[in-house]
Amino acid sequence: MSFKKIKRDVHSIFLHCSASDQSSHDDISIMKKWHVEDNGWSDVGYHFFITKNGDIQEGRNIEKIPIAQKGHNTGSIAICCHGLKKDKFTQKQMDSVKALCKAITDAYTKKIRIRGHREVSSKECPVYDYKKVLGLDDKGYYSESEVLIGPMPAPKIEPPPFEFWKAPVRSGSKAKTIKLMDKNELVLPLQNILCDLDIQCSKDGVFGQQTKTAVQTFQKRSALSADGIVGPATIDSMFSSRRLVLKPSHKGTDVKVLQLLLAMHGRRLIHDGVFGQATRLALQAVQRSLQLAADGVFGPKSRAAMT
Repeated sequence: MSFKKIKRDVHSIFLHCSASDQSSHDDISIMKKWHVEDNGWSDVGYHFFITKNGDIQEGRNIEKIPIAQKGHNTGSIAICCHGLKKDKFTQKQMDSVKALCKAITDAYTKKIRIRGHREVSSKECPVYDYKKVLGLDDKGYYSESEVLIGPMPAPKIEPPPFEFWKAPVRSGSKAKTIKLMDKNELVLPLQNILCDLDIQCSKDGVFGQQTKTAVQTFQKRSALSADGIVGPATIDSMFSSRRLVLKPSHKGTDVKVLQLLLAMHGRRLIHDGVFGQATRLALQAVQRSLQLAADGVFGPKSRAAMT
């Protein structure tokens, strides 16, 4: 494989993944649709897209700066592999990633640094071990030996221990957001709630493109900005009523939403939709952190402060 040195200055290659394993998304045209129609960009953000079969598709004009890793686009070439879960990337993709990166770096007399999007973002992107695949050193440059690896094992999603509600909360802490590429204890409860709200969504504990689309569907339905990021405003709209009051013995989707909101404020508990002792204690802890009356009842004041 060959690559011709381009006119604009290049010092880095950034590697990405598409956050989807759906075969219908395995094409650069889908990336362009997401970037142009959903994000409002002028073109697809990546220069190259690698399919599950290892085909290398061209995207954005290579002479144009990518729109791929905010704050680090200038001087870079952006490459995206189709995939979300570690065990579903193929050996053909890894072979193509290695061949393409090697061809690009060989076109330059200076050293080109190879980095993952996750190095400059809170996203776990790409999820595969690119340094091991390419044989890179700690700084992202080729080492003397280069290694190829096959498919990697899927991450395990462990259920939280029952008493995780005892985790500390910082005073006045703000709720976390849930977004693309997250795969933490917040994602599966979110997916379950979306399904409860009659929105089609996978239940795999990984915030991929399908989950983002489900979130955007809910946000549009609720007249919110459809950015696919779950923050306090989105959670607030998931409750069934503006005058809702939740307290011990209550059950259902509203309690699941409350439990997710508590988790976004740093409390870990079982998301079972039952307002039991653990949920009450978690709520009281958050109420104290927000300087509210710690009565263990979720009413208008607690809702306003937490969302």
